[in-house]
This record gives sequence, C-alpha cells and structure tokens, in this order.
Amino acid sequence: MRDTSAEFFIDKLRKGIVQIEYKVYIDRPGTYQTGIATVQSAYAPEFGGHTKSLSVTVR
Repeated sequence: MRDTSAEFFIDKLRKGIVQIEYKVYIDRPGTYQTGIATVQSAYAPEFGGHTKSLSVTVR
C-alpha cells in the first residue's frame, strides 16, 4: 500500500459483479476526489475495466 494507490493481486474471480472494499481515514474536512479503479487480467490484458472518479465531501 502506498499513499497514492492500493494494489490488490487476486488469483481467481468468479464471473459476475465483484465488490472490493477497504478502509481509508481522513483527518481533515474538505472535498476529495476518489481515484479510479482499474482491473486487468495478467494473462489477457484485453479483458479489463475501470470505474469513474467521484467527489466526497467531509465536514
């Protein structure tokens, strides 16, 4: 885990929708941008996808 990204290496995923969650801690109020999530197969890079970025406001 680094400050700018979190990388997960998964051996197998079942077909369908998969949700991966992890906790982050914010110590200052403000508006933050979430990063995009990218998934790619190591053996078939043409299979992959990504999400969009979202805005998060902490008060």
